[in-house]
Amino acid sequence: MRYDRPLALAILDVDHSKAINDAHGYATGDQVLRMLSARLTNSLRRTDVVARYGGEEFVVLMIETTSLQATERIEQLRRTIAAESTEVYRLTVTVGFSAGVAGMRARDDRLGAATLLDRADARLLTAKREGRGRTIGDAAD
Repeated sequence: MRYDRPLALAILDVDHSKAINDAHGYATGDQVLRMLSARLTNSLRRTDVVARYGGEEFVVLMIETTSLQATERIEQLRRTIAAESTEVYRLTVTVGFSAGVAGMRARDDRLGAATLLDRADARLLTAKREGRGRTIGDAAD
């Protein structure tokens, strides 16, 4: 904030995770989440933070990154991960997710962490309502 550098936050939600759990059990669903977490962590910069947010959701905090840059990066990752098949307990699964992205700069200091989370979550809900398997961000952040 002090140096007016951008910050972006993305919330990712695994698409159709209930179907994975129902068809293959919670152990498989948990393994899918672990795989996705590792894939995200290994595909982003060391300065980016990936954390499980709850259930089947993850938060990605990206410093020195505008909302537009974060949206492009998360969408690129979403497409790459969705195109891959992964072996989990001798099952071949494909993992898709939806994402919402919000960003801020120091001039937006009235926006706290909760507001940033709320904005990203609202965009995630839009992505899910529009059919899942997409990333929604705002270039104006």
